[in-house]
Amino acid sequence: MSDEKEVNYEKFPAILKKKLEAGVISFPPETKFTYNSMIAYRAVARNIDDFSPVSRKDFKSYAEEGRKRTRKQLIDENNATYYGTSLFLERGIVENIMKFPNPNKKIACGSVSQEKGPCLVNEETKHVCWWLFDNVCLDDFKIV
Repeated sequence: MSDEKEVNYEKFPAILKKKLEAGVISFPPETKFTYNSMIAYRAVARNIDDFSPVSRKDFKSYAEEGRKRTRKQLIDENNATYYGTSLFLERGIVENIMKFPNPNKKIACGSVSQEKGPCLVNEETKHVCWWLFDNVCLDDFKIV
């Protein structure tokens, strides 16, 4: 039995769970369901004087945000990555992509772990797509 079949779809947010159960989307073959924890970085929206703790709302996927395709973005609502959260294994990559210093963003750092959801790692770009389970605790992520 594959690791994906062992995942309980009930653990995912409703928007992802429905697509998985209906067979509209499936996880890419390289998705890791069992893996060692890894430190990763993500840009989070914060005003310059806002140092509020990181929360699940900082980790919403495009699907959870209701983000749709724009002229510059190629968003495919039938691609599993649309339902995942984007992180990077190197802080410098986030700084470059988000054009830091950025007065409206800060960088959060913490541990990506299998207890919180499966992930897909692109070793070349150091990008992590993480499909978070619903209501996970992200207390280990801190603003850096």
